[in-house]
Amino acid sequence: MARKTRKIRQYRPKGQSLISANKISPKNWHLSDKEISQALKPLGIIVKTVKKIHYLKHQVCISWWDEKGNVCSSFFSYRIFACWQAEVERLINACHTLKEFYRIIGYIQYDLYYFPYPLEMSDAIAIALENCECYLRAAA
Repeated sequence: MARKTRKIRQYRPKGQSLISANKISPKNWHLSDKEISQALKPLGIIVKTVKKIHYLKHQVCISWWDEKGNVCSSFFSYRIFACWQAEVERLINACHTLKEFYRIIGYIQYDLYYFPYPLEMSDAIAIALENCECYLRAAA
């Protein structure tokens, strides 16, 4: 009789995403058709017209017509939209102390580790973090 191998738990760092920590609430956003089509184009999705948008807490459900006239629907992370980057940068720039800044860094690092970000967006967020840290260190 063969023995069952023991399951080893993988280490999962503690933390929360920006949405779970209530730092960003994208459920209240109103994405335009243009923002949606621009965000989905790099994913290879051509949107002719947006039919319906359902805003959920951690993602958005979008129904659209493609170039062939078919109705398509899928769930997307808020992190692919440009307004997400603007909101994260606003959150970074709103920090007034290093303690507050390091707390925000923890949330952002968790987000960058667990959720796929477009490369340009993650680079822009990293630059904003560096700039804010330099500014806060100089002010302290």
